[in-house]
Amino acid sequence: MPAADRSYLQAHGPAVLAARAKAPKRWRTWWWVCAAGQIAFLLTVLMLRGRWRRSSALRDIAAEEALIDAELARVAAGSAAGGGVSTGAATATGAVEP
Repeated sequence: MPAADRSYLQAHGPAVLAARAKAPKRWRTWWWVCAAGQIAFLLTVLMLRGRWRRSSALRDIAAEEALIDAELARVAAGSAAGGGVSTGAATATGAVEP
């Protein structure tokens, strides 16, 4: 045994023995805490919103970026022509109609 370990055990021997005696009970407590967390996760995972497939999420991102690009182009064209920004109504798809 290294001298540093021996000196530590001589100084903190009773505390080490007490911690060793409590260890079996403590891991059981944390095991139950982790089991409860897993059960809570399984019960709530289906309530999470969002896309579960990567392809669907990528399709949504591409559609959103296309809408943003179209809107930025419309705003840039309106400001270049001196017309300002239109206050059109939004449709169900998110596109703005003039």
